Amino acid sequence: MREQVKALELQAERTLLERLEALARGWPAQASATPDWLAWLVPGLARNHDALNQLRAAARELQDAEVGD
Repeated sequence: MREQVKALELQAERTLLERLEALARGWPAQASATPDWLAWLVPGLARNHDALNQLRAAARELQDAEVGD
């Protein structure tokens, strides 16, 4: 059962990475210049979702840490 759960988790991760890759192919050059670049990755209705807000905060912290290096 553990192996099945792990396999499902890995498949879900692959699916999410494939979706991200597909979205990134059409990434407009001006998207990276906008402060809220994550908004380009999600449909309009999901832009204020809690999960996106958490991801936005984590990305901001990571960017700040990299700029500080």
